Amino acid sequence: MGIFLIRRAARALVWGAALLLHGLALPCAGQGPLPTTNGALGFDGRSTYLVAAPGPRTTGRDLTVEAWVLTTALRPQVVLSCLADSAGAENGLALGTDQGRAVLFRRGPTGQRQGLGPTGPLVADGRWHHLAGVVRGPLWQLFVDGEPTGPAVPGPLGQPLRTRAPLVLGALLNGSTPAELFDGELDEVRLWQVAHPLAEVRASMCLMLRRPFFLAGYPSLAAYFACDGLPAGGGTSGTGGQAFNFTNGALRLSGAPLGERSASRYEPNGLPGQVAFAGPTGRADSVVLSGFAAGLRGVQVYGLAAGVFGVFTVGGALRPPATAFTLRYQAGGCLVLLRRALPFSPWANTGARLDTTHGYALALPVQYDRAEFAVEAAPLPYCYLTGPAALCPGQGAVLRAMAPAGTRFRWSTGATADTVVVTTPGRYSLWATFAGGCPAQQVSRELQAGTAAPPFSLGPDTVLCAGERLALAGPAGPGLRYEWDNGSASRTRFCTEPGRYTLAVRGSCGLPQTASVLVGSRNCLFVPTVITPNNDGRNDRLVVQTAHPNRWALDLYNRWGQLVLRTDDYRHDWGDAAAPGLYFMLLRQPATGFVYKGWLEVLP
Repeated sequence: MGIFLIRRAARALVWGAALLLHGLALPCAGQGPLPTTNGALGFDGRSTYLVAAPGPRTTGRDLTVEAWVLTTALRPQVVLSCLADSAGAENGLALGTDQGRAVLFRRGPTGQRQGLGPTGPLVADGRWHHLAGVVRGPLWQLFVDGEPTGPAVPGPLGQPLRTRAPLVLGALLNGSTPAELFDGELDEVRLWQVAHPLAEVRASMCLMLRRPFFLAGYPSLAAYFACDGLPAGGGTSGTGGQAFNFTNGALRLSGAPLGERSASRYEPNGLPGQVAFAGPTGRADSVVLSGFAAGLRGVQVYGLAAGVFGVFTVGGALRPPATAFTLRYQAGGCLVLLRRALPFSPWANTGARLDTTHGYALALPVQYDRAEFAVEAAPLPYCYLTGPAALCPGQGAVLRAMAPAGTRFRWSTGATADTVVVTTPGRYSLWATFAGGCPAQQVSRELQAGTAAPPFSLGPDTVLCAGERLALAGPAGPGLRYEWDNGSASRTRFCTEPGRYTLAVRGSCGLPQTASVLVGSRNCLFVPTVITPNNDGRNDRLVVQTAHPNRWALDLYNRWGQLVLRTDDYRHDWGDAAAPGLYFMLLRQPATGFVYKGWLEVLP
């Protein structure tokens, strides 16, 4: 919830409940730190405003009023006021915009507006801007984004700025009627009892007041609204104040460039030199900006918890070609840079690997008025070797390191380039060093002695009998590869069918060698279909004749399907006692898998 603080005499009035604290979130791998939770309040320009209880302010002739604003409205509107919009309300003052530019004014004795503005650069452009009005005795001055809109000038004559008019955020009050209502978003609205010099305006504009907030830590603070919430009581009757006509959508994540640490540099004629910003652990994680584009007059660098830092630029181009500068992040480790346009937008990897060991600087040409950055551990850079797997006799081989992020190389041969030429087989190693604190890597490659495929033969053309199997084989040797015409990569192939068989043999060197053989076939098997077991010595038994004697298995069935004989080793001796009739046979050759089916008739 928001805190609105009014310091009267020696007492402080706390308006609202506790602040939303900035989270100390750890980075998520590949996503960057979680978004911060700084809030802003949205005003609709028609009916929304906040009123504090009336009472005397301790401000005198010196004060500072400041706020971050986001608006596109060109009509007169008020950010913070403590005067009535009526004749005779000559005390108090108001900070706001008119014609899209900053104004700081009070009312004269007859009700006329007196003060500064509209003046300075256009702030009604839909981007966040810091407005500050400073009154130092008789002198009044306005600042926009840390730059004076003009010199300090004598302000309107009148009594000190003490007034009992209520302090109002987002409007002027004429009695109970609001006027010049603000249309946009507000954040970090502060009223100080002292006149801040220019250096203090710049030093504190991007700094949030400490969380959790304690009024005792800021003795010169007269009023403060963090815009992290509405007054307690649902926006109708807060402690000592009221919020009028706000809806649930009024509280938003703030896009104002605010952090817990800040550094800045401003120059009237551009920004030479550099801006150094120390991180939470000191110089080990500091940010250095340099190389600014022409026309850039100021830059603010601010830091948040969890290693997030932001950049807010003043002046220069507002649209592409945008303000450019060079960023260097001084820290150890293997890091990549992430960027987001607003505190609540997703992180995007810039693709930059930060090199902190050799002074590598990253140019960021796309920078309008603000952006936030974070660093996180980078994936280890890849490194591997390319080149042949073997070294052919009388030839050299080139080994190349594929390591785009590598900065230094050292081979086991002593070479220091990313490539090396070798002429002997063996194991070669490379040590690659990388930028940004990324660890060095060692990779190796074994280079074998190359071999050429020898001439060879698959033997003469031949003829196979039915059921025979022929073994063909290529030459043996280390590193040889085999390609048969059927796609097989085996050295040996068995042939059982007629045709031409071709083998190509490849080595790591030279051309492949090829050989082929033609295989024919013939029927070398004779099985009788009739036997006459009459003991005349001719055709008395079932005798299987083949060109190559092999063991046969035989199953024999009579005409009714009854098994008459089964044997795994037929000796060609059945039939002399067989009964006449028709028989069916199944011959199998276990050695080759050959199968013959037929019939046999036994005659008396």
